[in-house]
Amino acid sequence: AMESVDWYSTLGWQLDQAGEQLFKETSDLPPQLHRIRARLRRGYLRTVDRVSRAFSELLAADSSKVFAMPSAGDTLAAELEQQTIPTALVFLDACRLDLGQRLAGMLNDGEPAQRATVSATVASSQAAAEASAFSTAVVAYLEGSTFEVPDIESIAISLETIEGLETATILDIVPERRVVHPGDELAVHFRLRPHRGAEIIHTVKVRVPEGIPEGRIDLVGADGAAWTAYDLQMRPLRPANFADEVRLVNSLDGATSLVAVLERRDVGVAVAGGTVSAPPSVVIQMQAALGPNLDTVAYSVVAKVEAKMSFPISGAQRIPLTVRAGSRESETR
Repeated sequence: AMESVDWYSTLGWQLDQAGEQLFKETSDLPPQLHRIRARLRRGYLRTVDRVSRAFSELLAADSSKVFAMPSAGDTLAAELEQQTIPTALVFLDACRLDLGQRLAGMLNDGEPAQRATVSATVASSQAAAEASAFSTAVVAYLEGSTFEVPDIESIAISLETIEGLETATILDIVPERRVVHPGDELAVHFRLRPHRGAEIIHTVKVRVPEGIPEGRIDLVGADGAAWTAYDLQMRPLRPANFADEVRLVNSLDGATSLVAVLERRDVGVAVAGGTVSAPPSVVIQMQAALGPNLDTVAYSVVAKVEAKMSFPISGAQRIPLTVRAGSRESETR
């Protein structure tokens, strides 16, 4: 199993990066390539499933070396002892190692010396140390605010620990139907594969808003942590006050949740405290004037539901849907 960890840490993560590009929706893709893309997507999912099963079998056969790796808490403690300059540590789910590699590449680009490194750790049994690290990061973010900050009186952390590895991977996300109407309640089925045991199906229901215009909307299903990373990238929040910073912290979803979101194409710009829709021509003019100082958005969230789970989950998927005017009852008459 340790050889598999080494392979994924050095090369295998590129498979996830390629998959992210493969599942991106592009409006300019020629129709004759849609079938080829669909076949590639199915092949990718089969490959990922085969790799994941092989790793699970290897881990079940001999996990001693893997769990002997430094934990996230050990890594944090070692870095705090060694570093004499301000240092940032970012802990990511192993299934999003591609994000870590991408971030390190951006930080190292053009630098005379290596500034960022990526290394593998094991999910730590030192929950108290990791909770302390997370709470310290949150407090540091809030206390470092440039706005007027009230005194933080106390922080309460509740932990529940278990012996063993309890995780699950999202294998597939299947909506009840691909054509929806305003006001519909859409059932979304998440097919999950636990670390050990049989596959399970978990269903959440998301309501299509009344008054939504006809056309395409996207269903985004993901674990909470993956959704948070995606949401902050797609809709960056520029806090206008300390309350916005608190709202940003409170918006962080954890990996122990399933999220189903409906998005629609809606071009706009990020402003202090949120985002504002704007015609594409206006956004282009603002980009030309402000350049990289302007954060733009391409999608807006029209509905979101979250289901709490008892174990961490990893995975995400985007599925295109079509909105038709009128109600489903009137269409069936």
